[in-house]
Amino acid sequence: MFIFPLLLVTIESESDRAFLSTLYEENYEAMSRKALSMLHDAAAAEDVVQDTFVYFARNLDKIYKVSCSALPFFVVMCVKRKCI
Repeated sequence: MFIFPLLLVTIESESDRAFLSTLYEENYEAMSRKALSMLHDAAAAEDVVQDTFVYFARNLDKIYKVSCSALPFFVVMCVKRKCI
């Protein structure tokens, strides 16, 4: 089940929803590739990516502290850690 749209509904702030949505749009492919390359199972890889976005939604204050230039690396490393 694809939970990202449901996740966005739970976020009260419009700016936080926009930030998380942009983060998703710009990094989903790289995150999915990383998870799939480590797990070799499409369903498990999708679960890891979704779990990572749930973590991001719950910890937006921490995610905002990551510099824009480091954000793509950061999100992929979060997926890698969840895969391990």
